[in-house]
Formats: sequence, C-alpha cells, structure tokens
Amino acid sequence: AFTSEEIWQYLPGARGESVLFETWYAGLADTSVEARDANAWAELLTLREELARVLEPMRQAGGIGAALDVDVDVYIDAPRAARWQAYGEELRFFLITSSCRVHALDAAPADALAGSLVPGAERVPIKLRVQVSAAPKCVRCWQHRANVGTHAQHPELCGRCIDNVEGPGEDRR
Repeated sequence: AFTSEEIWQYLPGARGESVLFETWYAGLADTSVEARDANAWAELLTLREELARVLEPMRQAGGIGAALDVDVDVYIDAPRAARWQAYGEELRFFLITSSCRVHALDAAPADALAGSLVPGAERVPIKLRVQVSAAPKCVRCWQHRANVGTHAQHPELCGRCIDNVEGPGEDRR
C-alpha cells in the first residue's frame, strides 16, 4: 500500500514539494456557520430536547416504543414557524418522528402541551401536540406513513422506501 505522499512523488506535471501543503478544495461551497445558522441549530436542538421530555413518559407508560411512533404538531411564534416550515419533511427526520407539522402559536389547540425553548438567554414559548400515529408502519424505515401498503409489489413499504429501492431515490436537502 502507498500513502498519498509516496504517490505524489511520482505524479507527472508541476507540483509542490509535498501533498500535505497543497490546496485541493478551490470551488467548494462555503461551510462556515454564521451566527444566524448557529442560533437556528440551537433552537432546533432545544426543540428536540423539549420533544424528548414529552415523549419519555409516553414511552415509559408503554404508549409508544420510539419517537418514530408519533406524529408531532409544533406551535411556535410566527417568525420561527415560517422558518421551520421551510425545512419541510427534513424536520421529521431531524426529530426522528413519523411526521412533524409546524404552526403559529396562536393556532394551538387546547390539548397541546405548553413548554419553552431556551436556545440562549431568551425563553421562547412553544406548544406540542403529540399523538400516536394511526398510519401503518413501514418495515424498512419504521416510519408510520399513510402510503404503506399502496404498492402491489412492496405492500409493507412506504412510498419513500419504494423510491429508494426501485427508483432514483429521494431528494434530501
């Protein structure tokens, strides 16, 4: 086996003295985290912590086996609701739930559980409505999805898994 340094010495063309001092990443997207992005992540992480606080008693009581067994409705102030709605389906993957819908705080039903996010010094009111999913469970991804059982060749798979198994795969952002 050769190291990149050993191979470097035999590559044709002009090059620097060592592969270790070369720059290979020109043209890559900027991955630096701006303060705005860091705050958004802090809020999402505290959302996940708040959801875990709600789910744990349900799990201990035997109402659910895992977070994937639930559908979640999040109620939060309008600016955050708009920002989080833009995440679309990715939010359910981040929270590891079968579904997650985001609404404005003033639309919260009476049975929504009150809580708060504390991403920094600011306390942000939030309400969560967590229900055991009524949708069938996909045997591949364990998500509860309404479209499980709608494909004749794969009656136990959800549409997303069928796309990943038979088709081009899902488009994740």
